[in-house]
Amino acid sequence: MNFFKKDKPKILQERNEKDCITNIQYYRLKDAEGYKLRLLMELTDSGTCFAVIDEQFLYGEQNRAYISGTDKLIRMLKEKDIPFRNLNVKRRKDTAVLGITIRQNGDNLYESVVVGLIIKKDNFETARSLLNSYNINYFINPEKLDEAELFRRFEASKGNMDEFQEEFGIKIFDDIFVENISITVIDTKIYSPEYIRDILISR
Repeated sequence: MNFFKKDKPKILQERNEKDCITNIQYYRLKDAEGYKLRLLMELTDSGTCFAVIDEQFLYGEQNRAYISGTDKLIRMLKEKDIPFRNLNVKRRKDTAVLGITIRQNGDNLYESVVVGLIIKKDNFETARSLLNSYNINYFINPEKLDEAELFRRFEASKGNMDEFQEEFGIKIFDDIFVENISITVIDTKIYSPEYIRDILISR
């Protein structure tokens, strides 16, 4: 019901030894999609934006928000002529027992797909319309590296996003299931927490 909707999102900021993380809960906003669009446009305008969709973060049919697999996304990117790369990543199947992760042997592997694409001003609207149904990591690079170099670094990461993100100043994770955006300032020399706060206040 719109009666319970709000004009402002709930914003929580936390710091640890390494990062400053800002969580924006937009699930009760009257215009959640418009808010996300304006926020992402402002953040991505400060540098090159590289979007990553990792199959391991897609929800299945049993959840409230069913998200189609990466095959459909790859087909749409080709149709819209948006440059992208996809990686087939082998991962180990781990088991959790009483909250403790137990490593399985090396033979117990599965393969998942990681898709990476560059979002620019001239393809922002088209790319966003294709990505609306996915959980996405956005990485902002202030150096404005060319496409070939960004794709080279993406492929060299072999799907290891912890390694890949070190090349960037900000990581933004939009989880559409819980309707929360998490902004991590990776390089505080380039992007200060105050810079993020000022953008959020201005939205």
